[in-house]
Amino acid sequence: MSADDERQAVAKARAVLDRLTPITSDTEMIKSGLRYVSRLLADATAQGFSSDAALNKLRADASIALNHVTGSLESRSITQDIIDRATRAVDALLNGYRQNAGK
Repeated sequence: MSADDERQAVAKARAVLDRLTPITSDTEMIKSGLRYVSRLLADATAQGFSSDAALNKLRADASIALNHVTGSLESRSITQDIIDRATRAVDALLNGYRQNAGK
């Protein structure tokens, strides 16, 4: 997957987080989309170069946060705090992409 495709997938996950609330219906579409992005980030982290250490850390953090959202949706224990933490992690990654593009 290209870096641009990765960024687009993360941006889509961010849009999902924007619409997610603790009372959002538990839909498989939301969970599967977030799971997909989380796996994509985990794979990118594993394949990343040591020169991308900062970006890989942001990828790992976002992947973990998205997994937490998905798990919380499955257990019906999602809170605004969990959503907010994932949003911050994804925002940090999106910012990391922008900073990395300038190099």
